[in-house]
Amino acid sequence: MTQSQGLYKALDKSKKEIRLLEIVPSTDQSARVELKMFTRDLNNAILDGFVPFSYAWGDDSPTDIIIVNGESQQIRHNLATLLRYAGEFLLPLLPQMRAYKGKMLFRADAICINQDDVLERNYHVSLMKDVYGSAQVVICWLGVHENAHHHLESKTRKTISNPRTKLFGSST
Repeated sequence: MTQSQGLYKALDKSKKEIRLLEIVPSTDQSARVELKMFTRDLNNAILDGFVPFSYAWGDDSPTDIIIVNGESQQIRHNLATLLRYAGEFLLPLLPQMRAYKGKMLFRADAICINQDDVLERNYHVSLMKDVYGSAQVVICWLGVHENAHHHLESKTRKTISNPRTKLFGSST
C-alpha cells in the first residue's frame, strides 16, 4: 500500500520525534475512521500519555479507507477494525491512566511510520523498546472475536490499576 508522502514530514531524530494519532470523534458508526496525526518528541509523548497498538497486520487485502489529516489512506482491514473498536473500549479507561490529559493519543505503526521510507522504518525500529517500554498501557490486537472486547475491557481495567499485570497471562 502506497502512502501519501504529504503526511510524512521528516522527523527530527535528535529529539527522538515520533508520530501520534488522535481519533476524531463521530457519532456515525458507518462513517470512515478519521484521525489527526502529529509529531511529538518521545519524552513529551510519554508525559502526555499515549497508547501504542501492537496488532496483527493481517492479509494485504482487503483494505479499508480511513482519513488522516484530511487525506484518504488505505490500511489493512484488521487495523481499521481496531480503530473502530478503540474508542469503544479505550475511552472509558483513559481517565484512569496517570498521564491522561483529556485526549486519546495512540500509535499505530502502519500509519505513524512512513512504510515507503526504509530509513524511517529503521529509525522507528531503533525506538521500539522506548515506545512500548515507556507506555502505561499497550493494546495488543489479534482481530475480532465475538464478545472479546468485553473481556479485553475487564482485563485492561485491571492492568491500568496494576501496571505489572499482563492482559493475558499471570502477573510478573
